Amino acid sequence: MLGGLEANEHEAFLGHLGGCADCQAEVAELTPVVRAIAAVRGRRRRRQRSEGRPPWSEDGLRTEPDDGGRELE
Repeated sequence: MLGGLEANEHEAFLGHLGGCADCQAEVAELTPVVRAIAAVRGRRRRRQRSEGRPPWSEDGLRTEPDDGGRELE
């Protein structure tokens, strides 16, 4: 949901999800949270760009330019 899975892991997850009602319910429950996180990330990146700062320069989290956009702790 947050883009943290490799392609093969994502495919396996989707395969499992298709037949697991419990996981489908969890995904449905977590979807609003994932959307909120994505919105915050987007606002933060837009603000950083408008200020001329790189996207890995704020909040103790780093997004390296070559990591596919995943945040690192």
